[in-house]
Amino acid sequence: MRVAARGSVSIAAVAAWLGLAALGCAGGGTASGDQAKLDRVQPCQGSSDGWCKATSQQAGFGAYFPGNVAESTSAPQPTPTGERVVVHRLASQNPAGARFSLTCIEYVEGRADPKKLLADVTKVGKPEANVQRGGFEGRLIRYPQGTLQAIAGPRFLCTQNVEATNGSAVPSQGDVDRFFRSLVFGALARP
Repeated sequence: MRVAARGSVSIAAVAAWLGLAALGCAGGGTASGDQAKLDRVQPCQGSSDGWCKATSQQAGFGAYFPGNVAESTSAPQPTPTGERVVVHRLASQNPAGARFSLTCIEYVEGRADPKKLLADVTKVGKPEANVQRGGFEGRLIRYPQGTLQAIAGPRFLCTQNVEATNGSAVPSQGDVDRFFRSLVFGALARP
């Protein structure tokens, strides 16, 4: 896996492992030159601790984030095995500059093999634990700049990534746990 210039593991690199290298994720272009579209920025207001719940308007999944949240979506793209997927992303930064992102690859045509997806995404770093969220299986993975939680179902692969960037401090384990445990799948969980 290619590690991005700032030492972060990009969803584009995870997508490449999954045979989805043509997807325009995290600001990258698709094979046709299209960009992932920034759908909106959701301000975080009214929270005494700076954390707010954000829900994807496009796909219905969500989590708690430490600040304003940007949402982006790719156009539907074919996979090498014939499925079609859309990549949805919610992203935020805490006051210290650490990045919190939730990216879900939604299968809009065809189905995923959750065990294969998790085996592929585990290559990003050191697998630490198996996890369960909303009845779906996942993995907790540590890598030098942060922690990734990957959860897979027959219609999706969601990755939650927390990473120190540009010299920011590594977020506390409490903040990482709060982010990971707050994941809700919404419409992605339907059969």
